[in-house]
Amino acid sequence: MLRSGDRYDVEVRVRNVSTCGFMAECAVPVRIGSYVTLDVPGIGPVHAQVRWQIGLTMGGMFLDPISLESCEWTATRADPPIAGS
Repeated sequence: MLRSGDRYDVEVRVRNVSTCGFMAECAVPVRIGSYVTLDVPGIGPVHAQVRWQIGLTMGGMFLDPISLESCEWTATRADPPIAGS
């Protein structure tokens, strides 16, 4: 879940995460530069800033780096890329 203060809660699918940021799929536009909170399993709410969005994919930078050792991620097999895309 991605939250922006009292403004909105948006369900996202995190596709990539590092100690400094994340990439996620988001069904609605999120304002670039906005400050949000991402619920990270094993860590809890982490403050971030939205840095970019292209189509349904967006990226954010954590305001304070996180420890990946503390994350409780559940990996799922990604769908193979569609030929020609």
